[in-house]
Amino acid sequence: MVDQKQGAVNKDEKVGKPVAVDPKAGAVAPTASVTTNDTAAKTEPATPTKMELATEIYKRMRAVKDVTRKDIIEKFIADVKLTKAGASTYYQMIKDKQEPMGKK
Repeated sequence: MVDQKQGAVNKDEKVGKPVAVDPKAGAVAPTASVTTNDTAAKTEPATPTKMELATEIYKRMRAVKDVTRKDIIEKFIADVKLTKAGASTYYQMIKDKQEPMGKK
């Protein structure tokens, strides 16, 4: 007698997907394809964000005596290309992070 299952083909084999045999289960399972992302190794260093640029300007300018908030905001507008409102927001966020208030 001929075993009819012997010539049967797995549905994954029909589609052309690679299959692997699990020796423990004796069943056929699709293999996972592994792809590598080589573009991450080839990319250039990331450009600094506006926040990073503004933070560096803030640190440099705060070290100088008699520099006002207005001076720093004007520098943000000119160098980082922020709007007046954005520069004011960045100033306050950076100031809060760099000079946290102590307990009252």
